[in-house]
Amino acid sequence: MRATIKLILALAIIILVVSFVLQNPWINDTHQIHFAGYKSIPINLSFIILGALLSGAIIVSGSMLVSQLKLKKKIRSQQKRLGQLEEELHSLRNLPLMETELNKKQISESTAAAPQKV
Repeated sequence: MRATIKLILALAIIILVVSFVLQNPWINDTHQIHFAGYKSIPINLSFIILGALLSGAIIVSGSMLVSQLKLKKKIRSQQKRLGQLEEELHSLRNLPLMETELNKKQISESTAAAPQKV
């Protein structure tokens, strides 16, 4: 269900960007990008906007992927710890039963070894 909502939201954003590009004729003008002394070939401004949108989506998706992987790793370690604690709890719950059996054996041994008064 969440994946469907995310897909619909992504498609809505893409449709909005494309409609913005089509409704504004000045976006079809060509421009050059200058960065660190380098110049690009003349590119339509619409391609620059779409490129910025896609690069932003890739960066956000990558950072979300990294955080999800960290969370999955933490969940696995927490589940492992939970299993250990449940095993410890199970052994501690069974411990009094063992002690009572030992106490019963000691009592029966002590009564059998003690001389009976007549």
